[in-house]
This record gives sequence, C-alpha cells and structure tokens, in this order.
Amino acid sequence: MVKKDCSQAVIAILRSDSSLVAFTRSHRDGSFLLTGIPPGKYLLLVTHPSYSPYSSSLIIRKGFPTDLGQLSPPPKTEDLAAVIVTPKTLPPKMHGDTLEYNTSNIKTRVNANVEELLARLPGVQIDQHGGITVNGKKVERLLVDGEDFFGGDPTIVTRNFNADMIAKVQILDKKSDQAQFTGIEDGQKTKTINLTLKEDSKKGYFSKIEAGGDTEGYYNLNGLLGSFKGSRQFAALGIIANTGITGFSGNVGELGSGLGIGGSVSDALGASAGSGIPRVMGGGTHYANKWNGNENHAVANYQYGRLVSDPYASSIVQQTLKDSIYTQTEENRSNNTQDQHSMDADYDFVPDTLMAFHFSIGGTSMQGHNQFASMGSSSFNDTLVNRSLRTIRDEVTNQSWRGSGMWRIRDAKNRGRNFSIVAGMAKQDNTTNGFLYSQNDFFKPDGGLLRSDTVDQRKVMTTSGVIINSSLNYTEPLWKKAGLGISYGLTFNRSQSLQSTYNKGDGKYEDYDDDLSNHYQNNILTQRATLNLQVIDRIFSYNIGGDILHFAYKQEDVLKGSTLKYHYVNFAPRIGLRYNMDNFGGFNFDYNGTTQQPLVTQLQPVQNNNDPLHIIIGNPDLHSSFSHNFTLGFHNLRPLVINAGLHYSFTSNGISTRTTTDSLGRQVSQAVNTSGGSNGDLNLSINKRLKKIDLDLGLNTNFSYGRSVNYVNQYLSKNDNYNAGGGLSVVKYIPQKFMIQINTNFNYSYSRSSINPLEATHFWTQGHSGIFSVFPLESEIGTVLSYTWREKISHFDQHNSSVLLNAFIKKNFLQNRLTISWQINDILGQNSGITRTITTNQTSENATNVIGRYWMLTASYRFMHHKKII
Repeated sequence: MVKKDCSQAVIAILRSDSSLVAFTRSHRDGSFLLTGIPPGKYLLLVTHPSYSPYSSSLIIRKGFPTDLGQLSPPPKTEDLAAVIVTPKTLPPKMHGDTLEYNTSNIKTRVNANVEELLARLPGVQIDQHGGITVNGKKVERLLVDGEDFFGGDPTIVTRNFNADMIAKVQILDKKSDQAQFTGIEDGQKTKTINLTLKEDSKKGYFSKIEAGGDTEGYYNLNGLLGSFKGSRQFAALGIIANTGITGFSGNVGELGSGLGIGGSVSDALGASAGSGIPRVMGGGTHYANKWNGNENHAVANYQYGRLVSDPYASSIVQQTLKDSIYTQTEENRSNNTQDQHSMDADYDFVPDTLMAFHFSIGGTSMQGHNQFASMGSSSFNDTLVNRSLRTIRDEVTNQSWRGSGMWRIRDAKNRGRNFSIVAGMAKQDNTTNGFLYSQNDFFKPDGGLLRSDTVDQRKVMTTSGVIINSSLNYTEPLWKKAGLGISYGLTFNRSQSLQSTYNKGDGKYEDYDDDLSNHYQNNILTQRATLNLQVIDRIFSYNIGGDILHFAYKQEDVLKGSTLKYHYVNFAPRIGLRYNMDNFGGFNFDYNGTTQQPLVTQLQPVQNNNDPLHIIIGNPDLHSSFSHNFTLGFHNLRPLVINAGLHYSFTSNGISTRTTTDSLGRQVSQAVNTSGGSNGDLNLSINKRLKKIDLDLGLNTNFSYGRSVNYVNQYLSKNDNYNAGGGLSVVKYIPQKFMIQINTNFNYSYSRSSINPLEATHFWTQGHSGIFSVFPLESEIGTVLSYTWREKISHFDQHNSSVLLNAFIKKNFLQNRLTISWQINDILGQNSGITRTITTNQTSENATNVIGRYWMLTASYRFMHHKKII
C-alpha cells in the first residue's frame, strides 16, 4: 500500500454492474481486512485525499487468500493541469407523441435568449420576425412548464428568457382543451412548444431591463420581471419603442403578435396601407399557480397595447385572363392608431379523484382611428384603361368576450368510465363608422378620357355574433388501453350584418342609398354526434372515429322581410395512427375531414363598394365546403436526426370567387362554390452533429403543390402552383473564441392557369444569411449578413435583390449581468421590404416602408435571485 498516511485510504470492491460488495478504511499500518466476499471477478477502487483514484481488476478464489500487494496511485498534483470538459448533448427522444430535447448542456453564448437555443435544435427554423416553424409547420403556442404565458405567444418568451433557464424543450401537437378534459378526440390540434425550466430557475425571481437610443430619434425601452417558485409563476413586462418592434415579438408583418399590440382590428373599410414602422407602447401581467396538492389551478393574463403607424406601400398585381394580362399598380399611404385591452383566465378545481371542474373566460376591446389615401392605374397588355384616387377616414370598434365551463365525473370502480358536460358562450361586435371618397377616370384605347365617376359617401357598417355551444360526453373502457368515446353537441350561431350608406347632398351625408344598404340576420343550428375509438400503447396507438353533423341554416333580409332556409348533413371521419419503433424513431398517420362555413359578409347579396373599381357582391346561395386532410410523418433521432412530413388535402364544394373584369378594368367579385381544389407539401430535414470538429450540420428540402379553382369572367380557371426548394445550415460555436452560423436556401416557383396556359409565371429566389462573432476579453464583436435575390419577371424588374449588413459590439460587466452594446443596422442601405406571392390566377409584388440604416447604443441588465421574493 502507499506509504503516505495510509490510514486515510478507503477501499471499495464493486461487481461488474458497479454495485457495492464491500467497503472499509485502512488500519494505521495500511493493512485492510475484508472477509465474507464470495469468489468471483470484481473491480477494486482505492481513494485517498492526496492521491488520484486508483482502480484495477480483482479475482477472489475460493480457499485462497488474496494479497493486493503494493498499490501506487498517482499523486493528485499530476491532475492539476487545465481540463476542457465538452458537455454531452443527449439525443432527442419521443415520449408518446411528444418530441423532447434535453437542452441543459447545449452550448450557447453568454446571455443568449431562448430563440437562439431553439434555432440550434434539428428541424426548428426561426424567421427574422421570431416566427417558429417545426418541419414546415408553424408553432402557434408556447408554454412554460405547461402554462400559457401571455396567451401562449411564442416570442414573448423566446426573446426575453435566457437560454440557461431551460432544461428541456418539448414539441407536440396539443389537443384542444375540450378534448383533453373529456378524453374524446375532436381533430383540433395546435403545434406547440413547451419549455421545462431548470429547478434553479423556479426558486426566486429574475429580471431584464433594456434601454437604447440614437441621435436620430430611434428608441427602445423594454423590461421583464418574473418570479417563479415551484408551480407559481408571476411575470410583468412592458415596452416603448419605435424601431419596428410590436410587443416583444418584433413581428411587424403580422400585427397580432407580441403583446397583441394592433392585433386583428377588423376594419370593414380597409383603411390601412399595411404595417409600416410602428410606434408602440404596451405592457402585461401573467400569473399561474397550483395549490392544495394541485387541487386548485389558476392562470391569468392581461395585456394592453397602443400602436401608431404611418405605412406607405406600393403593389403590382398581374392577373392572367383568357386573352390578355391585366396589370394593376397602386400606391397607398395611411395613418393608423390602435388601442387594445385583452385578458384571459382559466381555473381548474379537482376536489377529489372522481370529479373535476374547468372554467375559462376572456375578452378583448380594440379601438382604431384611420386615414387612408390611394392612387392607382390599370392596363390591359400595357394599354391604360383606368386611373383612380381614393381616400378613407374611419373609426373602428371591436369588442369580444367568451366564457365556458366543463364538469367531469368518474366511476369509482372503473376510472376509464367518465361522464362530462361542456357549455360555453361567445359574443363579438364590430363597428366601422367612416367616409369614402373615390374618383375614377376611364380611358379610350387611344388614351383619350372616356368618362369620370365620383363616389362621396358616409358608411356605417356593423357585424355582430353570438355563439352558444354545449355537449354531453361519455367514455367507456373496452379492454386494456382501449376506450370508446361518445358525444352529442349542440351549437347555435346567430350573426347580423348591417350596412348603412349615405350619399352627400347639400354638403351633408343624409341621402340614404337603398342599393348599398342592407340588414341581414343569419341563424345556424349545428348538431354533432361523435363516436371515437382510442387505443393508447407505448408502441402502437390509434384512434378511429368521426362526427355526423346536421346543419340548419336560416337567413333573413330584415329590410325586405324575406327568408332563405336550407339544411344538410355531413360526415367528418377521423383516423390517427402512431407507431414507435423505439424512443428514437417512428411513424404517424392522420386523416380528418373538416367543414368551412361561409362568412356572413360572403352571404349578403348587396354590393360592397369600398373600392369602386373592385366591387364585392355576396352570395346567399353559398354553401359550406368540405375538406379531406391527410398527413404522414416519419422521425428518426439517431444517429442522424431525420424528420419527414407529407401532407395532402382536397376540397369539395370549396368557397372560391367569380371575378368579372369589363373593358374598362372594373372588377366585380362574388364568392361561389367550386370543386377540384387541392394542395400538398413534402418537407424533409436531416441534421447531424459532427463531434470531431464540433459542428452542427443541417439539410432541409421542401416541395409543395396547390391547385385552386375560380371563375375568371365566364371561364373556369384551374390554377396550378408549384414550389420546390432546399437549404443548408451550419453552426459552429467554440466558447470564449468564436461562433459562426450560416443558412442558405434556394426556391423555384411555377404558376400556370388553364385559361391562358401560354402565360405561365416562373422564377427563382435565393435567401442566404450568416452570423459571425468573436469573443475577445469577455466581449463580443459580430456581424449579421443576409442576401435576398429574386429573378426578374415581366413587370417585376425592380429591387430584385438586396444585401442587409448589420454589425455590433457587446461588452459584459458585473458578472455578465450588465451588457453595453453598440449596433448599426442596414449598413449598405438596401432594406427594401419587398414580398412576392402567387394566388389563384394572379402574381403580386408588394413593397412597404421599413427602417433603413440606423445605429443604436443599448444597455441591458439581467438579474436572477434564487431566494423567495414574495
């Protein structure tokens, strides 16, 4: 044995499975006494405070003493050299239908947020506005430890929570609240991410405050305070900014994000030119908790937002007609102000193991003030046919609220036997009160003025609706892991549409226009009978069932006293299959049938002349559509992470449009039912971590096809759209040294209409981006580069490419709590805000005003305290 203070040595004898057989300390003379050990092969382990651990194999024979001899473990001084530990990233696993990533050991930059963490996960893509997609499917909800955080908006968390707070990321298709409560599938699922916090992140409070500005008047001030303790969550946040950020999401393309600032205000006159560069102010609070042993559970969110914007937009729209190309150009400006309050709350009460209650309420109130101006012209094959000038100013009010309750009781002897009742009510009221002025000039083929029309009107447009729904639900266990669900539901939907139009006369808007005024009331009574068989197993699970729906529809013309009635029956089947080969691979297949009801504005047969060159007429004979949806998925999580998804759907009696264009370029559109519409897409992503060179490599490809059917004048147009693309991603991160991330994508689009197949549209687009950072002296110096290229097509020959170059410098202080950064955006001044889309028989390109080159100096302070705050 060793000579130095042998009495401190410890010896242990282990089996081959590492289980302990014997354990003792040495005597003063360094000897050991171990008796009663059966013969066999063992592992000898010796430890000593002054020496490194020593191990060797050991064989004990029956009837023979064992002499360990002289043991010479190496001194610990030899182990004091620096050691670089590379964390082991565990592969993702499947738990039922949930894909789970263990992210606690993924290496990220200091103060990296959750968005950067998610971007490192295979199959996850994040766009410039913070929108998240997983294998081509948009993520609509984000949960924190299973709780809706500010209504489930993803970017509030992804851009404000630190990555080092997260232990696991789970990706799932979340069932509806009613399906989870009753146990009966209803086919409604939402792509959801759930973030599981580390235990240390739930033992106190954390905060973030950020302030930035420049000499040109740009500013951004935002803050977050959170207190998490066990199952209790509290958070408050706020923002004031004019840098194009709405709420915490930064998603200026879809104003319903972040704090919901400017979200989904329904303006019947359409007095907005787009998003522009918004100036925002908003805030919100979140609370969630469980108590009495999870007997009680509550979650609540409140949000306020104010948005002011002055957007400018231009557009070119090309429509393929039977014997010509109809081109429309337009330039729009507007001033828009929106104020919004919203809240939601849920409460669960489980008094015992047999009974449960769930209550939910929510509401939103929005007000908007808008001024809009537009100038445009139209031509057939480059021959000018009309020119227009249009202005709108209006005030808009939207109010909605909802409430529901659910009750469930279980059989004491058979827990799979449940009976539940669901009831709920929702109400919505939208009002637009405004003024429309339009002047339209029409031209002869030789360019001479043919005629001029003027519209000068006041409009009051109101829509309202009430929905009352209820259901009785019963589940019965059939055999082990199998159950049958039976449900009967009743829904009553009552909606009204009122449009009052007044022409200007003697300087006042008092002349009531009968032709452009209406009052319609629609009642829809829906009965739903559901039968569903569900088998849940670790390897193979499935559910088979569907709904039989009976619709009774009644439309009343209140002004004329006429009534229209009809009823019909639909069958909506559902099939869901899931096969797990193991925790790292499997297949899933889903089919469901869905119906789409026509909107009340599509049913009213009067004209909507908000844009006199594009008249819309309702269709009281419009019926609901029915779609068949098929999804096939495959995943393999090691050695390569492979995710593949195939989706296909086709629609019968689809709701489309009939658009008639006359010789002066005036268009009249009406919703009609058509058949033959279909679409499909294929997405494939392959990801691999190359451990030897510490590199994350990803490959993705996609293909989509869509056929839409509509009427162009009297002709039925079948429009085929194809898109194919793919890309590559590379990420390499060496802590305290550098980080490089490259993403590249190529896409080809092709569109053709049956009414004029020779006028096909096809073009290539490219998108490439890269981030490069170095970390000298606890600082970060980096640049962000993105390049977008669009192939020129016909009239779309301007701004076909752009290069966006940003740069930044960051320095951390106070143990990385305080960060001072300087950044300059759009160094080359090429930010263009251009998008190109293809729908039905038309291709359009739109451009909106965006922030150009600017710099900003920002201070950000983050703090986490692992003690009780309240």
